[in-house]
Amino acid sequence: LPAIVGTGNASKVLTTGALVTVDTTGSAGVVTLGKAKITMREHILGTLPETKTKIMVNIASPEIAFENSFLPVQGVGLAREEFIIASNIGIHPLAVLNFKKQSPKVRAAIQKIFNQAVADRHVKEEEIQFDYGTAKRDYEKLFAPMREWSARLKELRSRDKNSPPLPDEEKEYRELQIKIADYRKEHEAGMREAEARLYLVKLKYITLKELDEKTLYVEGKRIPLQKAFELLEQEFSAKNHDFSQDIQRIRATLYEAIEKMFGESKISKSSLRVTDAFDLETYLKIGDEPVESCQNYNSTSDLNQGLLSYVEDPNVKIIQIYDERGKIIARSILRLLEDESRNPALFLERVYSVNAHSKIAETVIAFAKEKARHMNAVLYSHMLEGADSPDEIRTANLISKNSRSPYVYTDAGGGRIKNGVFTIRNAFRIDVPPHDSNESR
Repeated sequence: LPAIVGTGNASKVLTTGALVTVDTTGSAGVVTLGKAKITMREHILGTLPETKTKIMVNIASPEIAFENSFLPVQGVGLAREEFIIASNIGIHPLAVLNFKKQSPKVRAAIQKIFNQAVADRHVKEEEIQFDYGTAKRDYEKLFAPMREWSARLKELRSRDKNSPPLPDEEKEYRELQIKIADYRKEHEAGMREAEARLYLVKLKYITLKELDEKTLYVEGKRIPLQKAFELLEQEFSAKNHDFSQDIQRIRATLYEAIEKMFGESKISKSSLRVTDAFDLETYLKIGDEPVESCQNYNSTSDLNQGLLSYVEDPNVKIIQIYDERGKIIARSILRLLEDESRNPALFLERVYSVNAHSKIAETVIAFAKEKARHMNAVLYSHMLEGADSPDEIRTANLISKNSRSPYVYTDAGGGRIKNGVFTIRNAFRIDVPPHDSNESR
């Protein structure tokens, strides 16, 4: 059907039921009141004379190529490949070239963040380890009544507009509107939670096409990644602040993957500067820079009550990474603890970074390894990056017995801890000092 948009005053000058002629054959659409007289001229393409000028055609859609081949032209002058790729292939060429290299890595990186969130006790495993079928059924069950009522509303709206609605239909229409509004208000929190769970599962199995389009396909709808993450962060920021930070890490990981796949950014280890030097302002702002966390000094939460422990406790160091502009872009806490045999051990907490690039984590771990070897201590973490043999890695429980500060905050040790007495369980053994290098793992 022909259609014209942006007519300006059509809704004012035209009345319902009026007969008009819509002409879309030219570059600008024309609407004529009444039934216009139209003259049709037919041309037999095979009899059209050839021209001295070699005329070419522009092709933007493969579907019309055969039809245009009968025109008196010499060939194709311009093939709009970007339109063909967008409409028929539906994915960026660089994404196709990098499919085998990037797709498994992206999913593995997301799963690793989920695993670490569980290890750090930010979330219980059963709260995130559910399949898409379960999440979908919960989602559909909650939204089913609204879909049924909305379908009935649509049916009532589509009745013949020239016939006035029956009183019973008007009553039913109003009742359905009230019912939908009341149901949405009553189940608003549950709907957000069900939608968030669905997004979480989709993130675990995000496809290359979705990465390319920065979109999640959920139940036939295209959900922009930005919108999905906004809902996830809103859903978890109030009731689970730590896990909302994990969501932010997943967001950064996905956008970093997109940048890698399409060649939009690079990071060089040589441009990074790493240090654990003490600086009062830097230490007190670790919850603000490089990324905001629960340790922000302006936070109204009681989780930042352990902020002074980073300054007062000599067994705590903050590893900081600065970019070539001198801006801090990542940090991690390195703690000197004891194992159950009272041997000294270093534990590397999670990395907080403005960029999820693997080279940042590698730089932090390399620095921590060097520290551990210098101190002749074993290095542990809940991150498996940098482990010599991840499949055979040993674990240990690490103990903190006190703190000079009334409270300590530790991701891996359970959050805000009074007097700094906590145990980090199942820490992965990342590096062994030289004298233990031959010890069986």
